[in-house]
This record gives sequence, structure tokens and C-alpha cells, in this order.
Amino acid sequence: MGLGVAMNVALVGVMVVAPRVFFGMVEWLPGMKAEAGQVKGWVSGYGVREVVEDIRGLARQGPIVVLVRVDSGNPEDAVLLWLRSEKNVLAVYDWEYVGSEMDQADRLPVYFVSRDGNLGMLEDELMELVKRYDKPGESGGYVGLWKREKRIEPE
Repeated sequence: MGLGVAMNVALVGVMVVAPRVFFGMVEWLPGMKAEAGQVKGWVSGYGVREVVEDIRGLARQGPIVVLVRVDSGNPEDAVLLWLRSEKNVLAVYDWEYVGSEMDQADRLPVYFVSRDGNLGMLEDELMELVKRYDKPGESGGYVGLWKREKRIEPE
């Protein structure tokens, strides 16, 4: 096996086993900085699996509502897809739920999955950050799991 083949095999091995390390190694090459976003940026899906597992844990205690803002990509699409078959989770876009008849009558805990601190239609509501799933690198971005505080209904 030649040196070139051995280097290619080694690089592919690093890319498969440790993609962040691989992109850190080749980021200086022209055009590779944008590719690094695949493992460091929003498209990487970083934090999505973790937030879904935490939501599944919350749903073991009883039914919950999980909202995402209207956006495409991660974490919104992935959260809706991964939670669609969970029996104790109603996962929908915020505009479908907030202010609806179901929202007004519902007493279920309401959670929201965010990109950074963007709370979509819930920005005017009292929200508590339950957990923050930081993205790697210098972006400072994170996936947030928020809980809407119970509203006090007028008597």
C-alpha cells in the first residue's frame, strides 16, 4: 500500500470516528470552512438527540406538550420527527397551539425547544430555561429546552 493510499485511509478513518477533529484539521483548505459547519453549525443536529431524550424522560411522568417555532431544519424538524410517535408527547409548531382552544383548556406542562434564546410565539410568556445544549466551537449557539410557567387563570 502506497503512502498516498495510507494517508487517505487515515483521513477517512478520522472523518468517520471524529468528524470535528477532521474538519479542524482541514478547515484551512479553500472551501472547507463552509463544510466545517456540517459538524459545528445548526445543520449538524448537535444537541437534538440529547433534547429528545430529555423530553422522553419528562413524558414518562405523564403527558406533555412540546412546541417548536416555525422554521425548517434543526432542531425544529428533527424534534417533530423524533417525537411524533411518542404516546405522551404532543409535538407541534407554536402557532398551532398558542392561543388555540386546546391551549386555553389544557393543563398539561408545555415545553419549547429553541435555537438559542429565540422563543418564537412564547417570547412574551414567562419561560424557564430547563437545559441548554451548547454547540461545539466558537459559535456560542445552543439548543434550549424551556418550560412555560403555569398561567394564573382569572376567576
